[in-house]
Amino acid sequence: MTVNLFCFHHAGGTASVFRAWEHGLPDGFTLRPVQLPGRDNPATAVRYHDLRPLVEDLDELLDADLAEPYATFGHSMGALIAYWLVQRRMARGATLPLAYLVAAYAAPHLTRPRLVGENVQDLDDVTLAHRLRAVGGMPEELLSRPEWLRLLLGTVRDDLILCASHRYIAAPKLPMPVYVFGGRRDPLVDIGQLGGWRDHAADVFGIDLLDGGHFLVQDRNSGLLPAVRARLVEAVPTVRSHPLSQ
Repeated sequence: MTVNLFCFHHAGGTASVFRAWEHGLPDGFTLRPVQLPGRDNPATAVRYHDLRPLVEDLDELLDADLAEPYATFGHSMGALIAYWLVQRRMARGATLPLAYLVAAYAAPHLTRPRLVGENVQDLDDVTLAHRLRAVGGMPEELLSRPEWLRLLLGTVRDDLILCASHRYIAAPKLPMPVYVFGGRRDPLVDIGQLGGWRDHAADVFGIDLLDGGHFLVQDRNSGLLPAVRARLVEAVPTVRSHPLSQ
């Protein structure tokens, strides 16, 4: 069985953040990074400030591809998007992932990460840039070029507003294996918030704490890819006999 791994990136990110994973997945898994709307041409892109229409559009856009065996991985904002995509597909009886993997995001029923909880639309570019820098989300050198910030921060701001739009509604537990990854030095998401994902797993659950901060995908020394690879290998014998794989 070949399994596609659909990867959803963090706020302000792009699908290219997963480029290094292309040849790093276990045998039988194919990388399928998802480029969220608004990255290719922010000036003309549809602006999503609410999670529901984005999830609905992604479900329609990816539906044909998700008919084949697949797993999902979401980093930070991508974890939230992937979670509600799975919930939407479960509600309408569509094909579900064989495994759900999440990194650097609090369980959906818990308080949002502190930066996401701000009134992002009220922050000026310089203030937002400094807050992003404080959590490792912006290179130091860009802070000295304020004329670039408006262009660079437009998509980030939209994504953070989108995350802040999230209001949890009780939903069924995920019937596939759920694996969670977090950084020991993450200033935004702590172990309790990561552990909260256990409440959303109907059966198999695992959590890995890694030597990194919030942006684990961008830190090649964090050990995220080897940890993801190990969990995918673990999931394969789990899912072969699972009803979702039939």
